[in-house]
This record gives sequence, structure tokens and C-alpha cells, in this order.
Amino acid sequence: MFHLGFYLKEFFKACLKNPVSGLGFVFCTFALCVLTLNRSYIQDELSQRFVLQESGGHFHALVSADQNHSRLARQLRSLPGINRVEELSQDVISEQLEAIFGGFDLGETQELLAQMRLSFSGLKVIFDHDMESRSVDLVRDYMRRLVGSSNLTLGPFVQNQNEDGNSPQQFQIFAKWGSWIAIGLTTFVWVIFAFFFASHLRKVGYLIEQFQRKKYVALKSYLCGAVALIAIFAVSLTLMGGDDYIIFSVFLILALMSSMILLRRYQWE
Repeated sequence: MFHLGFYLKEFFKACLKNPVSGLGFVFCTFALCVLTLNRSYIQDELSQRFVLQESGGHFHALVSADQNHSRLARQLRSLPGINRVEELSQDVISEQLEAIFGGFDLGETQELLAQMRLSFSGLKVIFDHDMESRSVDLVRDYMRRLVGSSNLTLGPFVQNQNEDGNSPQQFQIFAKWGSWIAIGLTTFVWVIFAFFFASHLRKVGYLIEQFQRKKYVALKSYLCGAVALIAIFAVSLTLMGGDDYIIFSVFLILALMSSMILLRRYQWE
């Protein structure tokens, strides 16, 4: 009979007895859950802090609040020629609405603008410098097909005036690939902690197997503990808005495959 509580207890006992590798493994697991489930959001934040060259121009889009604007942003980022897609703050959305209603008496429409601001989410679609106008039109048509013309208001295409590309090259690289660099480095550290923590679990499992009628104690403890941690972190982060499930699924597969190092039985030295 499989005793889940027993294996979870052994997992967390091992964490406390080996705080460097055990707690390091737990912390890196949490960090990878954060990075993978929120990769798009983190990348947008990095892009805004480390300015990219935007010589290809951009346009703003107001999306009805009942549409999934985060999903739309992810789909746009996968298109060739898209430099990045930023989600707009409420202040920028207000500016866009005021630009649309610029011909009206704002004194009479302030209440209307306040209501409309809550009815829209905003995106800023930024293109590469060599993007042709025909390709920009295709992107705009693609957005209309995804959410419907009635749920979308597109601003004019604005050609960026800063074409000297004076951002440091390392900043541009980090702004475009920073989230992937962070995931890669954290994964590397996580693998190191997982290896040393699994080695300790193998010793603990060997001792238990000698005195109790149990098999593969280390493997079962590792899987139970790792899956429990990832499940708790993933559910909590999803409730807070994390939704990059594809990248997260790759990490989950990696975590399960890492248990293969425990298939080899421990031999006491």
C-alpha cells in the first residue's frame, strides 16, 4: 500500500536535516514556478526597464474587458516582426480614450470616459525596425479576427523617431531575452540542488529499506515532495494571475525526469 503521508514526511525531514541542498531545492522550485508561469509578464517588465530600440514604430489597441487580452498579447508575441507587446496602465488607457474623444467637450464626457476606462484593457504593439506597412496591416487584421472588430479599437500606427539605437547592446539583449536567461540560470542552479538533495534522499531511503518492507523509498519521497511543492506553488501563482502554462509544463516534465537519478539503488560505501 502506498503511504503518501510517510513519503512526504521523509521528504521534508530530509529538507530540514540538509538545509543547504534541501531548502535550496525548495527555493529554486518556487523560483522556477514564478518564472515559468509569469514569463510574459516578467519579460514585459524587463523590456520597459531596459529600453529597446523601437525604430519600427508601434500602435495602441483597446480591447474589451470581457476579452482575454493576456492571451491576445501572447499570440501577438509569437508573430514574426513583433518586437514586443506591452500591457497598458489605466493612465495610458485614459490618454488613448481622450485622444479618441478629442473632438468632444471633455467637461461633458468625463463621466463617460471614467466608465469606458474600466471597460477596456490596453496593449501597445511594437514592431521591429524593418517591418513593412503591409505587414503592420496584416497584424491589425489578425487582431480583428481574434477578438472581433466590435471588441477592438486600434490607434494609428506611429513611426518611432528615435532611430539611432543608442541603447547599450547588452541592455537590448537582456530586454528581449531576460526572462529566458533567468529561467536558464535558475534551472541550472535547481539541477545542482536537486542532484545533491537526491543523493541525501538515496542514503535515507537505503536505511529505511534495510529495516522496513519498502522499496524505492528515495524515489517515492522525491516524487511526492516535488509534485506537492510544485502543485502548491502553481495553484497559488495561478490564482495571482500566472498563466504561461506551456513553459511551466516543460519545467514540470523536467522535475519528473530528474527523479530518474534515484532509480539506481544506493550502495553503502
